[in-house]
Amino acid sequence: MNNDYVIQFHTELEAVVEAEVRGVADKVRGAWMVGGCDMSKPVINFMWYRYLGLREAYIANKGDAETFQTIRQSLGNLLVKQYNIDDNIAENKAWEDILKDECGKILFFASSPRIVEYLRPVICSMDEDFVLLTPCEVGYIDELPDCATVVKFTFSNIDIYTNELLAQNFQLVYRFANTIGNYIRALKPRLLVCMDGCQTEYEMAALFCRQLNIPSVCIQQGWPSMLHEGFHDMPYTYFFTWGKGFNSLWKARNRNVNFIDTGYLYDVKDGGAHSAITFFLQAPVFLLTETYLNRMYKLISIVAERYRDNVIMVREHPEYKATDRQKEEWKAYPNIRNVSDMPLADVFAQTHISVSCFSSSIMESVVHGCVPLVFSPAIGARYNPDIENEGLGWIAEDEETFLAKLNEIMYKKYEQIVIRENNKWFESTGIDSVCTTVGRIKELAKSVY
Repeated sequence: MNNDYVIQFHTELEAVVEAEVRGVADKVRGAWMVGGCDMSKPVINFMWYRYLGLREAYIANKGDAETFQTIRQSLGNLLVKQYNIDDNIAENKAWEDILKDECGKILFFASSPRIVEYLRPVICSMDEDFVLLTPCEVGYIDELPDCATVVKFTFSNIDIYTNELLAQNFQLVYRFANTIGNYIRALKPRLLVCMDGCQTEYEMAALFCRQLNIPSVCIQQGWPSMLHEGFHDMPYTYFFTWGKGFNSLWKARNRNVNFIDTGYLYDVKDGGAHSAITFFLQAPVFLLTETYLNRMYKLISIVAERYRDNVIMVREHPEYKATDRQKEEWKAYPNIRNVSDMPLADVFAQTHISVSCFSSSIMESVVHGCVPLVFSPAIGARYNPDIENEGLGWIAEDEETFLAKLNEIMYKKYEQIVIRENNKWFESTGIDSVCTTVGRIKELAKSVY
């Protein structure tokens, strides 16, 4: 049986990291405890992301389990020392005094510029006191309502928690735990709101809130196709989804979260040419390797050559750009246009067929009235949900099938039914979804008291 080891790597990496982290907890009392919170899940998440870089060696060695010896050895070394792990919480009057005027508000936490921007529709529509906690510049600062307060997230040197195991071996995790713990205890929010959810920092913030009986909300930002470790056992009280169809997909790996379909926050443009073939590129992680990404690059050139009268648009991943050499190759085709800086809604409005591997753009393109065509070469990694069975689009697992299905869509003039409200995948869009989301946040914050 063929095996490209991509899926096998992720399955085994998850199993090894979870087993080793929990094994340390079995041998070191309170190993992952921070101020009374069990941080084993965020540590698992942190370790999993740290060791994703082992994938290429694992694939090259055809699934050799020795690839994971690095993890076993690093965590095994933790057991040779004694650690002071103190559940007592030190006082932090200084922070409480500084932030006393911001206590008891709704707290939005955004740790990256992308999330700050994605939260923009909700934040700018709030009419109840809230704090935006972020280390990033807020580009729309002049649009914020009067009820908003921006608090700059900066790492603290004050240790209100003691855990020598984390302090000596996972300095970043330990420092972040003390920092976000400081903010949560000083701000005492009524509700924590974040977005996306797979990041270790959001998990830790939600766990500190849980300890203080503060509910947390995570808002769906995309759809990953594969629910990797970051999306397992999420600690949020509530998770706002695009629509009911996603609820059961998320629930498969998150039994203790309440899923509420509130819709897609962003505008869907009516009209538009809907004529281009658009490739939404991704970083070579998770289900995409460098080899597969290069095959996608090759497909762009082939499609541009075959369909010279059609516009071929390319949108790069915001955090992983194509090489200068690759961009030079595309310049040989006058019908290829790089639209990485074009607003996403405008890209979709110009797109007839959207192409990607496992990107959120596949499901997003459905609501924008495009026809998704998934190039999914990783063995055993067929796009989930199966958009062919759902009647939403097409999936191809090799180049020959991809080009045949592309040709069929082009010449049989398949068009996606524009999906709006009242369907299982997208409850609502734009301002309707924003109003629903803001309303839900306010209801949940009010129910705390």
